[in-house]
Amino acid sequence: MIVFGTFTVFATKIKKGKMIMKNEAASLRPIIESLELAYQRFNDGLFDGKLPPAVICIGGGNIGKSGMLVTCDEKVWGQLIGGNQDEIVEKSPRKIIPIAGERQYAEICMRGECLKSTFEIILGALLHEMVHLYNEINGVKDCSRSGTYHNTRFCKSATEHGLDVEQDGISGWSRTSLTEEAKKIVGDIKAPDIRLFRDKVPKYKANKKQTTRFRYKCPGCETVVYAQKEVQLICKKCNQEYRCLKGRR
Repeated sequence: MIVFGTFTVFATKIKKGKMIMKNEAASLRPIIESLELAYQRFNDGLFDGKLPPAVICIGGGNIGKSGMLVTCDEKVWGQLIGGNQDEIVEKSPRKIIPIAGERQYAEICMRGECLKSTFEIILGALLHEMVHLYNEINGVKDCSRSGTYHNTRFCKSATEHGLDVEQDGISGWSRTSLTEEAKKIVGDIKAPDIRLFRDKVPKYKANKKQTTRFRYKCPGCETVVYAQKEVQLICKKCNQEYRCLKGRR
C-alpha cells in the first residue's frame, strides 16, 4: 500500500556564476516504498510474518506534549473487495470503518519532521512502532501515562525484536536503535534520494480580546460598579449620581 504526496519545490542551479531557480516535482514515493520494503523485511525476519499488512503514511499534524513523531494503530484502513467504490459508498454513505468481508490494514504514520534524520534512524523509528503494533495485537500494554511512558514490557519486547533500548527519565524505555541483526535484515535497502522534510509548525495562541470596563463610584455610600461602556447611573440608596473614576479597567 502506498500513501504519498507530490509537491512542487524550487531547485537551485549555478550557471556561470548566476543562481537559476527551477520548478521541480518532488515526491514522497521513494521514501514510502523503501519503508514498505523495510516493513516486510522486519516482519518476516523479526516477527515471523505475524504482523498484518500496513499502510505507511507520511504527513503533518500537531505534535503533542509527548513529542511523538511516529504513531501506529491496528485495523484502521480497509480495502474494498468486489464492486465499484461508488456503488459501495452509495449503499452505505455513512460507513467509514471497513464493512464485513473487507480486508483490514494497520497504519504507521510518520511525521514529516522525521525525514530530517538519517535513513538508519528512520528505519529504527519504523521498527519501534512495529513493536508497539505487535504488542497491541497480543494484548500487551507497553505504555502508560496516556501512551507516553514506555514500560518494561515494551523494553522486553523491543529487545526481542531487533532493538537496543535505553532508558529516558521522562518517557521510560523509549530510546531505541537498530541492533546489528536488524541492520543486516535491511542492509541492502538503499537510502532514497529525497530532499523533502517538514518543518515543525509552531502553535500560535489566539490573543484574547481585551474588554474595556468603566469604573463608577457613588460619592455617598462609596459603592463601586463597573460597566462596559460609558453610562449614567443613579444610586437609589443615596439618590446621587455615580461618578466615573479616572482610568479604565
